[in-house]
Amino acid sequence: MLKINIAEKEIESKLRDEILAKNDSSLEERKAILSSYILQGIFVGTALRPCGINKHQYYHKTKIGKSGVKKAKRHIKLLD
Repeated sequence: MLKINIAEKEIESKLRDEILAKNDSSLEERKAILSSYILQGIFVGTALRPCGINKHQYYHKTKIGKSGVKKAKRHIKLLD
């Protein structure tokens, strides 16, 4: 168990160094780097910490377009 933790810490530090080397990387670039480390066997939760990505950002794609309620097509005119 101790060997696994030490190996995981080493991989985590390599990941942190790689993310810091690409200073202003986009979310997609960080996800690509992250997925390569996850394939090596590091846990997702452990790998997300140094990347600055939360689980929601990792697992869900961002929506394109406006968010919120659509504009009403019909309006009621009030008569005075």
